[in-house]
Amino acid sequence: MATLSLVLDKRRQKKDGTYPLVFQVVFYTVPVKISTGISLVEEDFDKQSGFIKNDKSLNKELFRIEETYRKRLEQFVLKYPKNRNANELRYFILNKTLDELTISEYWDRTIKDLTIKLIRDTFIPNLK
Repeated sequence: MATLSLVLDKRRQKKDGTYPLVFQVVFYTVPVKISTGISLVEEDFDKQSGFIKNDKSLNKELFRIEETYRKRLEQFVLKYPKNRNANELRYFILNKTLDELTISEYWDRTIKDLTIKLIRDTFIPNLK
């Protein structure tokens, strides 16, 4: 029904050659990715065990976070057995409400809104 694992998100390689390290929840075949804020080169991550090579303190912190996420995942499945909404699952695991934003989400939304406004004002100046 649901699995949780630590993986490198190889869809998004950064300019320095690293990949974001994410918690991946597979929920009724829908993958939900939750950022850790960590980026690694492929050689520094053991994908079999899900550990960062040669960094015990970081592994310990990630294990603590993973334990919290597992508990919340279990609570979600028990509390909402018929709910298969991936976004609601993500917010439940992160212990956020759907209308609550992180700083990063706020600025992403603001940039998107300003970009749309700029395009609208540039290409359709008489439309208000």
